Amino acid sequence: MAESEAKGAIESQYLLRSQFYLRRALDFARACHPRHVPAAERSRLDWGERDRFGISSEAWDRVKAARLDPALIFCHPALVAQSPDCLDYYARNACLSKKGVARLCSAADGGKREPSRSRAPAILNRHISALIESEKRFLARATLFRLRIMSYGAEVNGSWRNQVGRTGAEVVQRLLLEWLAQHKAVKSLLGYRGQKLRSVQGWRVLPRAAALPNGYRIQFGSEPDIAIRDAQGVL
Repeated sequence: MAESEAKGAIESQYLLRSQFYLRRALDFARACHPRHVPAAERSRLDWGERDRFGISSEAWDRVKAARLDPALIFCHPALVAQSPDCLDYYARNACLSKKGVARLCSAADGGKREPSRSRAPAILNRHISALIESEKRFLARATLFRLRIMSYGAEVNGSWRNQVGRTGAEVVQRLLLEWLAQHKAVKSLLGYRGQKLRSVQGWRVLPRAAALPNGYRIQFGSEPDIAIRDAQGVL
C-alpha cells in the first residue's frame, strides 16, 4: 500500500470513529439529564418500601440531609414501569453500562439470557447506596455530572469497539456463506425473524443460520460470532 493510501485509510478510520462519537453524543442528554425523569410522576411516588427497593437507610438519610429529590438519585420501580427510558438515567447514577445492568439482572434471575427488567431498580439502588455511603461528595451536583459523563463515555467506547468487531465478523460470515452457496452446500437459510431466505447475495442483513445437507447448522450471533452444530445440536 502506498504511503498516501495508508495515510488516507488512517484518516478515514479516525473520521468514522469521530462521527460515531458525535452521533452518540447527541443521545447524551436523553440518557444522562435529570429532566428526562418525569416531574409529574416524581411527586406521587411512595418511598415507604425502601428496603425492598434496595435503598439503604444511611444513603436515604444523606440524600434527605442534602435536600435532594430522592427520585433524581434513586430508581423507583413505579417510575420505571411508567417511563422505561428512565432506566438509562439511573444506570448512570450507579456508574453502570447497559450491558452491566443486563448482566447483573441476569445473575439475579438465575442466569437467564433475557432477564426480567423488574429486578433492575433494586440492583441500581444497591449500587447507588454503596457509592453514597463510600463517598460524601458523591451527592454533589458536579460529581454526579462527571460520573454520568464517564460512564456514558466508557459505554460509547465499548460500542465503537463492538462495531469494529461486528463489521469484521460480517465480512467473514458473508464470505463463508457465499463459498457454501457456490459449492451448493446450503440446504436452507433462516433470517432473524425465522423466515426462510432464498439467496445469500444481495441481503443487507445476513441470515441468522444456515442449514447444511449433512444435518449440520451454522449459526451467527455474538459470543461466539459463528457456531457450528452437528445434527444432534452439539457445538
